[in-house]
Amino acid sequence: YVFILNGGTVDWKSSKQSTTAMSATEAKYIAALKATMETVWIRKFISGLDIVPTINEPIRMFCDNSATLYFANEPRVQRGARHYHRRYHYVRGSIALAEIRFLKLHTDENLADPFMKALPKAYLIC
Repeated sequence: YVFILNGGTVDWKSSKQSTTAMSATEAKYIAALKATMETVWIRKFISGLDIVPTINEPIRMFCDNSATLYFANEPRVQRGARHYHRRYHYVRGSIALAEIRFLKLHTDENLADPFMKALPKAYLIC
């Protein structure tokens, strides 16, 4: 994940997951959990500083996986996600509490991809 505030990166992380996922959707959902936990912490930290007036609005989080977005935004348990651990549904709780908004982002616009994937040569030319 990458956190951007006022046009500048303030936090980012790229690491291997310690949990084995059964699908790419579950892996993205686990990553969304970790990013959501960091988002809620940053939100509380910045709110305590009283320097950003718009922190009362939900923080926008972007994901390039449509199935992950569906699982996060749907309040009931879907058939394909029955085996997900309950803790992963923290994302849903944060959406329900209006701490975050989970939105679709096209893969080509994903700022976190350079930290996780090999990029084509065309992307590396400055």
